[in-house]
Amino acid sequence: MEQTFNRVIIASDVVGSKIGGIEVVANTLTRGFLDRGISVERISVIGEKIPEYDIDVPVLNLGKNRSKTTYNKASEGASGFFNVAKHIIRAVYTPIWKTGVYMKCIKYLNSLGSKDVVVLFSMPSMGYFVPALKIMKYKKNRPLVIGQHHNRFGAYFDGEFDYHNIINKCDKFLVLSHGDAKLFAEEFGVDVGVMNNPIDMSDAQPGLEKNNVAIVVSRLSPEKNIDSIIRAFDIVARDAPGWELHIHGSGPEEESLKELIESLDNPSILFKGPIYHQDKWEALGRAKLALMNSDFEGLPMFMIEALASGTPVISSPSAPGVEEVLHNVGYLTEDTSVDELVEKITQAIANPDELEDKAQASVEKSKEFEISTVLDAWGRLIDSLNTERFGQ
Repeated sequence: MEQTFNRVIIASDVVGSKIGGIEVVANTLTRGFLDRGISVERISVIGEKIPEYDIDVPVLNLGKNRSKTTYNKASEGASGFFNVAKHIIRAVYTPIWKTGVYMKCIKYLNSLGSKDVVVLFSMPSMGYFVPALKIMKYKKNRPLVIGQHHNRFGAYFDGEFDYHNIINKCDKFLVLSHGDAKLFAEEFGVDVGVMNNPIDMSDAQPGLEKNNVAIVVSRLSPEKNIDSIIRAFDIVARDAPGWELHIHGSGPEEESLKELIESLDNPSILFKGPIYHQDKWEALGRAKLALMNSDFEGLPMFMIEALASGTPVISSPSAPGVEEVLHNVGYLTEDTSVDELVEKITQAIANPDELEDKAQASVEKSKEFEISTVLDAWGRLIDSLNTERFGQ
């Protein structure tokens, strides 16, 4: 069947942002489509300005002057005449700014045709496009619009937008797991699809000689429960000589976690700081275990990168996607407690043959997230939706 699209427009919160997995996924897809000869444009929805962006594609910035609205929390709650006046001005300007963004979205979508595909990559991005989507429903030769939710079911539902409206206005709504798809379908009464995030695994090194290391690569924030990982490993290490816990990352809990490590006085627990790119892949490739313990996740890239490195993952059941991916290839705790972590880490260390089997299975599972596999899935989905729309 002839390809039914020739341009993909990917909208995300802040194009070029160095923070967050969603932008990494958007960039991976951008490069992947370009490599296949498909034109790509990007839309930055809420970024005040575009950071330095290393992909040569057109970028439309809708977020200009956002700092002049009440979304800028810099002086919120501050007293004094000028601060109060500034807040009043921002409050007056905010609906004007939002209306301007809505109009830009309408104008942009109206300029597109039936061979164009718009992918809305976050709930805020989708929210600002709702008025445009309402109008586009009645336009002949309109673009195909796909929304993808990159977090668990329930995330962002307390935001400012009506997500019933958003999901029902997209031609297709995608999530990251079958469990989330079922929950969304039940909540919104629409057919919800599943699409994996693509991961660039070209630097993965699953064949490296493994060391007796359990590794954490994470933002050091409260919801990640890194302190429980540290306390659990401190207990396990008493009966597992030669094993070490390496913690990589930065964030608001960095100092408190360092203090916890120091108080435990366990030489097997090492804080290593942030790690990136090739160094990260090598560290993952040499570790025998990867540890996660979040309260909530979407589909964490660290998990997929660990699998690609042949490093089985121990995780809390933080999202349906995590449970689906790690079924049979990893270890799932019942909750985020220290006791649960101790049980699963001990099981993995005490059963090296099982751990090796899971390492091999992990590499195979990771192939579902290879760029080429995910791009093929996107192509099939878009062609199928366009065929359904136009009867091609």
